Amino acid sequence: MNQEIKIVAAKTPEEFLEAKKLIIEYVDWLLLKAGPEARMTLSSQNIEKEMETLSRTYSFPDGALFFAWNNGHAVAVAGIKRFNERECELKRMFVQEKCRGLGIGDLLLTECIENAKILNYESIKLDTLAFMKSAINLYIDHGFSEIPAYRHNTHREARFFELDLRKSIDSM
Repeated sequence: MNQEIKIVAAKTPEEFLEAKKLIIEYVDWLLLKAGPEARMTLSSQNIEKEMETLSRTYSFPDGALFFAWNNGHAVAVAGIKRFNERECELKRMFVQEKCRGLGIGDLLLTECIENAKILNYESIKLDTLAFMKSAINLYIDHGFSEIPAYRHNTHREARFFELDLRKSIDSM
């Protein structure tokens, strides 16, 4: 099957709505895989407000939201948003299960890293859960290092990573 994958930055209300649908799918998937503890984590990260303010939170000059199209269908999402003056966070990275293994996560992560550099961030931080082994391997392959907790995360399997963009040379 011929795969036509395209990464698009959300800019229009329709594109942010498409991204929102994918984030809702991600949240449902996360709750299924990570159990009730994930609900507390999402709540503590104020997911409801984030969903209401997607177009402000994930837009220039503070961030960006990307989604991947595969053969005309939106199948993946990832964003960067301001954490503080010098650092951004990688958030809501999700690839639909039927599209995993096609390199879409790699394309999205590369796009997020490049945009974080354009926005003059010095580092990208992220939190994830230990069971997301493929995602963790992808982060490490892109130069992320595990760090101590930088934010409150109520999930007992939370892991934290950072990419220093000042010394990062993306080999992709």
